[in-house]
Amino acid sequence: EFQYTDDSKKNEDVNSMAENVFKSLGLEGRNDYQKVYEIYKYICDTVKYGGETITRHSAYGAFSEQLAVCQGYALMFYRLALMAGIDSRLIPGSADGASDHGWNIVKIGDYYYNVDATWDRQKDIYEYFLLGSDMFEDHTRRAAYLTDEFEKQYPMGTGYVFDESEEHEHLFSEWDTTDNMSQIRKCYVCGMKGIINDDPEETESLDEDSDIEDRDIENSDIDEDFL
Repeated sequence: EFQYTDDSKKNEDVNSMAENVFKSLGLEGRNDYQKVYEIYKYICDTVKYGGETITRHSAYGAFSEQLAVCQGYALMFYRLALMAGIDSRLIPGSADGASDHGWNIVKIGDYYYNVDATWDRQKDIYEYFLLGSDMFEDHTRRAAYLTDEFEKQYPMGTGYVFDESEEHEHLFSEWDTTDNMSQIRKCYVCGMKGIINDDPEETESLDEDSDIEDRDIENSDIDEDFL
């Protein structure tokens, strides 16, 4: 389970540091997707994995020292998401051979999606950002977080979620199959499928098959009793 290591003085320091970081993100006027993205990007860009003391498990380590393990990453995301008015939870479990790992779920629209800033740290393209349950199969929650009661309280989306308010350059990843001429791939940002030929100008859209879930963006109530 998660370890809680912050004393009262460190909590005061974290509150001050979190407020400074939050103000620097300039989230006023952004929708929930954009707020989550800016928070996630800041954490992935700023916090490095590691640390020599117990603070590596804490938000203090992430904010003050920019050094943390998965719990510190998740606590930093949790705190900043709540400050932005977006509900979030810490999820303990295992991931791809790591018996103890932690990440977050965060609410966008009517559903919650997985984010794992630890595994996306210092990356240019995020692989674990706002993924539904069907897209997050290399992570396994602890049993207490797999119950019907938990799922009812925190209903999970199954696919991707993206920001419909912005045009973007499609960033394609390997998707389905490969032959000598082309690859069927899927955009990291919006989920659009495309046939990627050797000549980028000949890329064909297959977006009629896209399984992206179309979600309305809205604020959610915050579960202030958690933590």
